[in-house]
This record gives sequence, C-alpha cells and structure tokens, in this order.
Amino acid sequence: ADEAGSALLQSLVEHVEEIPSVPVMVTMLALPPSAVTGPLPFDMADVRGHAVLHKVCHSVAPSGHHTFVLYSTAEFARERADTHGSSSAAARMGAASSADKEGAVMAEMVGALREAVMAAGGPELDLAEGALSWGPKLHRWGSAFPGEGPNADKILELSDAVADDMRLLLCGDFLPLGDEAAGAGVRTGQVEASVLSAMRAADRILRVLEDRAACGERDTPAKY
Repeated sequence: ADEAGSALLQSLVEHVEEIPSVPVMVTMLALPPSAVTGPLPFDMADVRGHAVLHKVCHSVAPSGHHTFVLYSTAEFARERADTHGSSSAAARMGAASSADKEGAVMAEMVGALREAVMAAGGPELDLAEGALSWGPKLHRWGSAFPGEGPNADKILELSDAVADDMRLLLCGDFLPLGDEAAGAGVRTGQVEASVLSAMRAADRILRVLEDRAACGERDTPAKY
C-alpha cells in the first residue's frame, strides 16, 4: 500500500489489520475405498469438546475415494502459529516452517479424525501414511473467521471498502451485510456472508462498466 502511494488503500489496509480474526489449521487427505471398512456416519460433523479437531468434511469422489478436510480448533492453531503447509502460499513467499512440526500437526489432526469417526459409531479407518491415496496436506488459515476483541466493531466501519484511485474494492465475510441480509439471519463469518459480499461487489463493478459504456468512456479509469 505504501508503494502504491494511495492514501485510500493505506487506510483500508490499516483498518483491516485491526480487525481480530480466528486462525484454523486445515489438513486435507484422501483414502481409497479399501481403507474405509464401512459407511461413515456423517458427511459433515462439528466435533465438540475436542482439543484438536473442530470440524470434519467428508465426501466420496466418483472414483470411490473418500476425501476429508479437517479443521482444527482455534486454540490448536494459535499454539502452532509458526507452522504452515510446505506447499502453502506462505511457503511460496519464503516463510520458514519446520517439516517436523508440520508432520506433527498433521499426525495429531489425522489421529483426531480416527477418534471422531469411532466416537460417532463409524468404521475403523486405515490412516497409515502408506494407505492414503493423496495427502495429507497442511494449510494454515491464519485469518479464517472474523474474531471477537476490542477492535471487533471495526467490521461495522467498512461498509464502503473502496479505494477509487486504485480501482479496488474489498469483499469478504468480514464486511457489513446490510439490513436485508441481517434480517435473513446471515452473520459475518458465514459462507453466505462471503457469497453475498462477492455478489454485491460484482453488482457494483457491473454498474460502473454499464455507466461507462453508456457514456462511451473506454479509456477513463473506472471508479468503483
């Protein structure tokens, strides 16, 4: 933002940086049909009271392979702030992370998956590394959800998250949703909030392009 020389963009960046967020560690893996000895009791599960695992998403690919996305608790992620996936964006940008720590995090989360499935009355899973058809892969989602804290009300001040001079507008689940969405029960941090925010941003861009086309302006920088 400093290099861009945009006061509006700098203000947006500073504002967003003050918004508290909740981190999550995500482990992804796939198992062949032979590694799952019976039907799983869920496709999505909220794991309550577990120190490691918060949520599990499961699906079956057309090939019959079982895919899993494991979400850690926020506290588990906070305690491992220096660990991220070796193939993640952070790693590609040069952030250092220990392969041993990465392996330990994935091992804990995969072990928690076995516990969650067994606790729900599900089958034994063969989760040995050699049995996996893909993964495990680790991703640190550093700002997964809007959080609570002294600056949480900053979310409400971003209703016009636009830097006109950079032709930039923000969208995301942390932005205000408007009275209509709030009345429908959609809250910040939800998938629905992300979708509604993106649609609102797209509508704004379309209006700008339509206005420019109506005025015959092709080379004039658009203001969002």
